Amino acid sequence: GGWLTVDGYDYIVQNNFLSGVLMELRLMPILRANRGVVVHVSSLGHMFSVQDPDVILKLSGAGRHDEYGRSKLLQIAG
Repeated sequence: GGWLTVDGYDYIVQNNFLSGVLMELRLMPILRANRGVVVHVSSLGHMFSVQDPDVILKLSGAGRHDEYGRSKLLQIAG
């Protein structure tokens, strides 16, 4: 279960979801200036996750498959 990064996030969620959000935020001025777009892609791995939006961000210490699935669900739901 729950392997955390030094800043306290599950490492799979940080790698698969939060890092993309950070990159988008940093690129936003360039994207807006050039009328760029961001396309979110994921995998069928999202099917390994709890589908309830009220608990999706609260899971901690779940199994590796669920954490991977949660990161993929966040990519398409975010």
